[in-house]
Amino acid sequence: MRPGYVPTNWSPSRIGDIHADAHGDTWLTVTGKGAQTGKVALPPLALERSLLQRRLPVTRMRWKPATPLVATLEDDVVPHGTAGITATRLRQVMQRFFVQAAALVQDDHPALAEKLLRASPHWMRHYIPFRIMSG
Repeated sequence: MRPGYVPTNWSPSRIGDIHADAHGDTWLTVTGKGAQTGKVALPPLALERSLLQRRLPVTRMRWKPATPLVATLEDDVVPHGTAGITATRLRQVMQRFFVQAAALVQDDHPALAEKLLRASPHWMRHYIPFRIMSG
């Protein structure tokens, strides 16, 4: 696994980019900075929940490889998440999440709230692997 891929690298990903290794671990092949490809681990339960929520089959044999991994949020325009989200829209959704999270922690953790207000998908590229490795 290569840590450091930003979520917006996932926007063009398709279900066909998901593979299991010899140990049964699930990986997503993504293309990142400099057109380098790498693998990102996918938690099986999170993948299954995502597929079920979008009313897509969870059995690999029934997958349509061209189905976007991250669906658009515009179900009224495209039914059941059959179109992919754009990198710009994913960034907007993440920014809104960071702002809302900052508002929730502001009173008890003002320093954390400040970090969240400055957060970006790029910030996650560095912060999340650091937090995972540091326990």
